[in-house]
Amino acid sequence: MAMSALAVADTKKASPQRRASWVAFALLLPGLAYLALFFLVPFVSLLITSFGVNDTSQYGAFYYAFNWACQVFCVSGLVLVVRGRG
Repeated sequence: MAMSALAVADTKKASPQRRASWVAFALLLPGLAYLALFFLVPFVSLLITSFGVNDTSQYGAFYYAFNWACQVFCVSGLVLVVRGRG
């Protein structure tokens, strides 16, 4: 009895069937939908807003223009902080 754990398994037994790949994909869909809704959508909105330009005619308004000035300002400030000069 004690040696039965070391015995060679019978290779003629049928292996368990693999689940269909569509089942795994179906189980993955709710998680991907949650990720898209609560992470990707706000992230894309943030990226679009970060490239906007302030509209001087209205307070708090901006218009969409591909402006790198804010990103350059933020990265240059970050470089100074990392180097200990900021």
